[in-house]
Amino acid sequence: MHYIYQAGLQRARSQIFAKSAYALRYHTDGERAQAINDFQVMLPPFQQEQAVLSANSAPDVQNTVQIMRPDYLALITAVQAILAHPSTANSIEIEIILSHERGYLLNSNSLLILLQQHSDDRILQLFYIKVFVEMLLEILIILSIFTTKRVAKLVPQILKVVDQNKAK
Repeated sequence: MHYIYQAGLQRARSQIFAKSAYALRYHTDGERAQAINDFQVMLPPFQQEQAVLSANSAPDVQNTVQIMRPDYLALITAVQAILAHPSTANSIEIEIILSHERGYLLNSNSLLILLQQHSDDRILQLFYIKVFVEMLLEILIILSIFTTKRVAKLVPQILKVVDQNKAK
């Protein structure tokens, strides 16, 4: 579930990058300042969450993360360039963000679906394990009932043999 949450956050952050890029392109100075602030706030967790997603060892997840990598690198490079010179953010960096955010978003959606499938598979496996354990417990209970009845029948015979041995 942790990875699903991370992938969802990444998707949302990439959309904030696109919104901020549009704000840099089309809006007033106040909105541009907010866009720069959004970049500053979102970039570190965006990079950290990508590292978390990259740590998932499932081969299909690794493949999807690798597919996302060019868009991810383009996004962070453009955002870093804007943050390095916020007053002179040019249209090239803005275009890079806008053109790569869509690809990143689509691949994030694919990753989210894939991670949800993994989670569903694990839940199903846990269900099968639970059913198996419950069946084993029921078998053990039944065996203990039969064993207890058998021992209960043997107790008088054992006591009789013990009494006979004491009498000798």
